[in-house]
Amino acid sequence: VCQILLELDKKKMMVAKETAIEFCTKRISFANTRPEILNKIHKFLFPFQKLIAEEVHAISKRLEEGKCVPNLESVDCLCRFFNRYILLCRHIFHEQLCSANILMSETWRNFQKTFEENGMEVYQTHGIVEVPVIQKSLTEKTAEKSQSKMNKLFEQTRDYYYRLSEKSMDE
Repeated sequence: VCQILLELDKKKMMVAKETAIEFCTKRISFANTRPEILNKIHKFLFPFQKLIAEEVHAISKRLEEGKCVPNLESVDCLCRFFNRYILLCRHIFHEQLCSANILMSETWRNFQKTFEENGMEVYQTHGIVEVPVIQKSLTEKTAEKSQSKMNKLFEQTRDYYYRLSEKSMDE
């Protein structure tokens, strides 16, 4: 019984090592993409490659629907995808394909660098961090509650703004 457990454990460890290697080295393949863009996408970890590939393919749908070029002046977009994943979105790729050359080598490098330095922790630490303060006066507590309410309202307003902005870009 111990021998069987050891063999199973060894197999699981091998699978885990293979998965870890694949996570860093596997490359996605898809058609109808410029080779220079595909080469840049391959420099990301595999899960990010999949996300970016979906955004690249979404451009053809945008073009079929006759959507306008987003007229971005930089690689900052207000859409939900860009703000959630901190990755290049369909609007940026649409701008790159049909209009301005906004995706320079340095831009690609900056996006890749974000994940090289922090890995998946980018998503774990992205957000507002509140640190509790010990022994507050009634005035401070009231002010803190008001500030908390304002933060919630601001967050809701920002989310609503992103949804509206995303809708207008999709139209």
